[in-house]
Amino acid sequence: MCGPDPVSAYNRPGSSSPADRQHDNSCSQSAPLLSPAAEPTRAGCRPTSMQARIVGACAVLTLALAGCGTGPSVADRTSSSTQPAASGTASVTPKLVNPTLGTSTTPPPLPPTYAGGRRLTASDNGATIQLSVGESLSVSLPAEYDPPTATGDALTRPATAGGYPTGRPVDATFTAVHAGRVDVTSATDYPCLHATPRCQIAQSLWRVHAIVAQ
Repeated sequence: MCGPDPVSAYNRPGSSSPADRQHDNSCSQSAPLLSPAAEPTRAGCRPTSMQARIVGACAVLTLALAGCGTGPSVADRTSSSTQPAASGTASVTPKLVNPTLGTSTTPPPLPPTYAGGRRLTASDNGATIQLSVGESLSVSLPAEYDPPTATGDALTRPATAGGYPTGRPVDATFTAVHAGRVDVTSATDYPCLHATPRCQIAQSLWRVHAIVAQ
């Protein structure tokens, strides 16, 4: 209470001044009297409000912990990253292999074999021709080739024209005169191969195998 009871203040000796009475009245009006029944009610509200705050804080903390628990833990992530793939589910990436030159197992085509008289060209290099006595074969080659010759007497060359050094294409004819095996050959030729010093230009060899039967 701010001051003594207003009734006692009026009856106390030496306190009858107007200022004192005004002060006592203001104090008595500003400070309400609490009844004995109100004190327990006000005192009981404080723990109820505090409990509500604690319960709210606990609810917020519970929700936060529940949200954090939804993601995988560090141990779970580590275990899943080191766990091997299930059998039968792993994908296999095909490995591309570039082919290497010279590793083909396919053999080169064999030179052709002919039967009977015919005309042979530069593309028939390495071919075999089967002739009977009296049949003939003709040879046509570019101008840089020498006139062809036969390595045996089973074939004779009754006619030839062109070839190095004439500057005209080769045109030669061979006739089978008796049984035997011979080669008809020619090679490229150039003027520098006959000069001094001799040049080192590469030469191409042309060869045909002839088999003469009776």
